[in-house]
Amino acid sequence: MGFQVFTAAGIIPRDAELRVTSGGTNILSFSLGVEEGYKNKAGEWEKKTTWFNCKIFGSRGEKLAQYLTKGTRACIAGRISFSEYTNREGEKRRTTDIMVDKIEFYGGGGERQSTQAPPPQGPSRIDSDDNIPF
Repeated sequence: MGFQVFTAAGIIPRDAELRVTSGGTNILSFSLGVEEGYKNKAGEWEKKTTWFNCKIFGSRGEKLAQYLTKGTRACIAGRISFSEYTNREGEKRRTTDIMVDKIEFYGGGGERQSTQAPPPQGPSRIDSDDNIPF
């Protein structure tokens, strides 16, 4: 038996969308943009962004929805899922989604406000072993 693991780090361009299926399953959908640089034929640096459609199912999706907002930087790990459907015009379409198993946030947030306490003020150096709390 084989396995696959997909990992990417990038930025979320818009707030995630949480929906509930008729069966009661939560599905959190969001995009992740991964920017990479390369040199073109003229030797100049260019940037290219690849967009990934991502999904998180169940209660995890519901809990994470508030954190997956525009401008958030995230690193995801999951598996690639290919599916086919027929649109309203009767045409067959294919989609590629990343089924996210793990997610970590890094860097500064986008439009959301920080929920962390401000850094402590005062000296950051400990001058004697008497000040160490263990």
